[in-house]
Amino acid sequence: MSGGLVMPLHLFLVYDMRARIELKVGEGHDFSLEGLGSAGYSWTFQLEGPGDVANISMTAAQGPTKPKPGGLPPESYSINELVRVQAKKIGHVTAHFALRRSWEKDIPPLKEYDLEILVTK
Repeated sequence: MSGGLVMPLHLFLVYDMRARIELKVGEGHDFSLEGLGSAGYSWTFQLEGPGDVANISMTAAQGPTKPKPGGLPPESYSINELVRVQAKKIGHVTAHFALRRSWEKDIPPLKEYDLEILVTK
């Protein structure tokens, strides 16, 4: 990770559909979105507002469990998505997250989550 202060790791599963965070330039905030990849769903996001206020990245929160040699395969499960918000510039932006299947273009998302991000000095 490159420079800047990162706030203590606040990992939580999102259950509210709307939230707001306030960060100072250079600070970061992490949270987890519940995965449903085993059913073909993935999280995507779009930013509303200036694109240079905050960077958002998404990665798998953990890797899949590897079975022991000669043992049974692991049970099917979905991996949560770890979201990192990094404050870059003073301003306000809203990130709209949607859990959907990529091939279901005309079907509303299974879940949606909006995150208002306010970046101050």
